[in-house]
Amino acid sequence: MKTPRGGTHAVHRMRRRVIAGLVAASVVVAGGVAVYLTLPSAIPERVVRAQLDAHFAELSDGAVTIGRHDGVSLHPGGRLRIAGPEFVPTGADPARWSGRAEAIEATLRLAPLLAGRVEIVRPRIVRPDITLTGRTRLQSSQARAAAAFGIGDPGKALEVTEGTIHYDDGSARQVILTGLDLRVAGAETAGGVAIAARFDAGALHVDADLALDDLRLLGTSGGSPGRISLDVAAAGPEGELPAELRDLAASGDVATLLRKLGAGIGLPSLTRIDAEGRIAMTPSAVALEDATFSVGGVSLDGRARAAVAPDEALLPRLRALQDDAERAIAEARVAMETDDWAAVPIGTDWLSQVAVDFELSGQDLSAAGVSFEQAALDLSVGEGAATLFFDGASEAFGTFRTAATLSAADSDAAAHLDLSSQIAGLSLDETVEVVTRFATDPLVGTPQRPGGRLDAVARAEATGRTLGDLVDSLTGSASAHVAEGSLSGGNVIATLDSLAEGREFMTEDKGPLIPSAGRTPFDTIDLQLAFAGGAADLSRLTIAGDRYRIDMDGAIGLRSGAAEVEGNAILFSEAETEPAEQAVDLPFGVGGTLLSPVIAAGVPTVAADLARTTAGEAE
Repeated sequence: MKTPRGGTHAVHRMRRRVIAGLVAASVVVAGGVAVYLTLPSAIPERVVRAQLDAHFAELSDGAVTIGRHDGVSLHPGGRLRIAGPEFVPTGADPARWSGRAEAIEATLRLAPLLAGRVEIVRPRIVRPDITLTGRTRLQSSQARAAAAFGIGDPGKALEVTEGTIHYDDGSARQVILTGLDLRVAGAETAGGVAIAARFDAGALHVDADLALDDLRLLGTSGGSPGRISLDVAAAGPEGELPAELRDLAASGDVATLLRKLGAGIGLPSLTRIDAEGRIAMTPSAVALEDATFSVGGVSLDGRARAAVAPDEALLPRLRALQDDAERAIAEARVAMETDDWAAVPIGTDWLSQVAVDFELSGQDLSAAGVSFEQAALDLSVGEGAATLFFDGASEAFGTFRTAATLSAADSDAAAHLDLSSQIAGLSLDETVEVVTRFATDPLVGTPQRPGGRLDAVARAEATGRTLGDLVDSLTGSASAHVAEGSLSGGNVIATLDSLAEGREFMTEDKGPLIPSAGRTPFDTIDLQLAFAGGAADLSRLTIAGDRYRIDMDGAIGLRSGAAEVEGNAILFSEAETEPAEQAVDLPFGVGGTLLSPVIAAGVPTVAADLARTTAGEAE
C-alpha cells in the first residue's frame, strides 16, 4: 500500500519541525550553559563590591560597609566569594566594634544579569570574628531597615556560620560566644523579624529561636511582642573553654543534671524553655514582660529581667558571671570528691554585678502525677543580696512557704544567710516517692517509705566565707509535727512485746537485739531542734503510738554528722487502766553518723522489775 503524496509531505514537514525544535533547544541550552559558566565572570569586581555594600547598607541602614579584603572570585552559576573581608562601622560616633571574616559567600541571580542588573542573594558570612569595644545600641533607623530586609524574598536572608564574638574593654579580651550559626530574615508582618541561632557560651551549647512582631520596638522600654525558645546542652569540644572547665563541659554536668531532674519529676526536659511576651533589649538590659513560660509542657506566667548600670554592657558581664559560676562548680566538685566540702567558698561578688528579677506563678499545675493548686517563685539579685521566695499548695505537699536571703556581710568578704520555712500538711509518703526517683535503684528489694502528714517550721541564719563557716556559725531552731503515719525498718511494738515475754539478748548464747520485722504505726511525732556551736541540739523527739512511746534527746554534729543521742522505748500494758502501766522500758543509744547510725540497746526493765522498783520507791 502506497502512502499518498500529501501524507509524505506532512511527514517530512513534521520531521523538519522536530529537528528545528531540537536545534533551537540545543542553542537555548548551550546559551544557558554559556551564561551559567561565563557571564558571572564577566562582571567587574567593583560592581560586585558595590552590590555587596548596597546589600549590607540595606540591612543596616548604612551602618556597615565592607572594607579591605583579600580578593573577589567568581565561579560558574553566579557563586561569588570575597576572601578576608573587614567590616567597617560607619557614622560620626566612635566605632564600638570591629570585625573580620574568613569570607563572604553569595550567589548572583542570573536572570537580572541578562538585563544588565546585579542582584545578590543568599549572603553568608563565613567564620566572622567580631570584637565589641563598647555599648553598641541598635538605632531605630537600623531596626526599621533590618525588619524590612528580605520581606517576601527568603533569598535575602543573612546567614552567619562559625562566628566568634569577643569583648575588649581595653585591658582584656573576653570570649563571649563561639561556634555562632545565625540566620536573620524579615517576616511578612511590617517590622517583623525571625532569628535562628546556635552557639557555645562557655560550657553550654544553646539553640535559640527568636521571632519579633516589630523589631523597631525592641530597644524601647515596652519592647516588642515576640516569642523565644532556648534549648541548652553541654558544649562540644570546639568551645573555647578555660582548661579547668574542659572536664566539666565534657561531662555535661549542668545539662545532664537538668535533664535528670526533669525526668525525675515527669517533665520531658528542664533544659528547653519556650516563652512568649514583650521582649525588650538595650546594651545594658534585657527583659521579658507579661510573659508565659513553658517548661516541659508546664505553663507559668511571669517576667524576667537582667540589667547592669546604664553606662555598662550587659552581655560581657553575664558571660563573666557564667565563667565564674562554672569555675566555682568545678572547684566545688573537686572539693566534694576529696571530702573537703567544708572548704568550698561562698562568693558574694556576683551579688552586685548584675541585677536580676525573675518571677513565675501558676495555678492548676501538674507534673509527675502531682497537682499543684498554685505555686509561685520570686528571685531577686542585686545591691549585694539575693532573695528567693517560694510558696505553693498541693494535695501531696500541703502548703509551703520558704524565704532565703544571701547577702554580703559587712566585713571580711563573708556571706550572710537568712532562711525561714514553713510547711503544713506535707505527705511524707508521696514526697519520698518523688525524691527516690533521683536515687540509684536498690540492689535488693524496694525501699519502704514512711507515712504521715508533716507540719514544720524552721528559722536559721549563718555567716561565713565557706560552707564550713556557715555550718559552724548556724543558729536558729526547727520544730516538726507528724500525724498518723508509720515508720519502716522494724516493728517496735512486737519487739518490746517479745522483751516483756522474757526474750533475752547479748548473753553467752544470744546475739544482739534485732527488731522484729514490719512497720511501726504512730499517732504523732514531735521534734524540737536548736542550732548552735556547729551542732543540732535535739531537745525533744517523741514518737507515740498505740501502747508505746519513744523519747529521745541528744546532739548531732553538723559537720561530721556524728550522733550522740539517748532514748527510751516504753511499752504500755494492754490494761484499760488510766494511766496505762508500763510493761517494758528499753533504754538505748544512737551513735555513729546520720548516714551510718549505730543503735545500741541497753538493759530492758520489764513489768515485774518496774513493779518492784515502784514499790521500793513507795516505801
